[in-house]
Amino acid sequence: TSHLLYLEESIGYEVRTYANVERGWWLTIDWSRTKQLLESNICAKLQGRISLNLTNYRSNNKREPESRFWISLDKKDIFSISKLKWLREWKEVREELISNHDENANIDVYDQAEQILKNRGFYYLGDVENSLRDYLSIPFDQALQSSNMIIKGLTMIDRRLGKRRLINITLPPEEFDFVTMMYKIRCESEGIEPHNHNINKD
Repeated sequence: TSHLLYLEESIGYEVRTYANVERGWWLTIDWSRTKQLLESNICAKLQGRISLNLTNYRSNNKREPESRFWISLDKKDIFSISKLKWLREWKEVREELISNHDENANIDVYDQAEQILKNRGFYYLGDVENSLRDYLSIPFDQALQSSNMIIKGLTMIDRRLGKRRLINITLPPEEFDFVTMMYKIRCESEGIEPHNHNINKD
């Protein structure tokens, strides 16, 4: 709790205002139903081992609610995104952009900083929610080829990705760490040796 309070204080009023007005603090999906749908898509070898979680909570000392999305394997966290941590990183990137540009230059440092974080695989919680919705609504082949880290990562553990097709999948060195991690977890569960090159586009 003290760590989260420090994070909130460190991001400052301007960043909290940006989060409230531009991005929104509260969850916008029915998580209980969404979790059920997401986990029903997990392959047989990982059913009951992988858990997807999304929550909002507020401590007595915090002015804003914290949100967190995390994935656990065998009850151990393997991936986590926190809203306040994202905002701290966003603030640092934004300040760096401002310091490196002419003050008269017409750049949108807010959106640019957000895109830089996304390119690094650091998604805002609202983007995570949107990604989960899209994953459940788009065709599987489209999800498998998605440039969205969350969507593509989840396809790696999806029951619709058969073992024969999984064998033909390889990943490029520049792939998001999250996608690579989920791919390796799936391969290990199926007893398949992971590849490390380019994902099959067939």
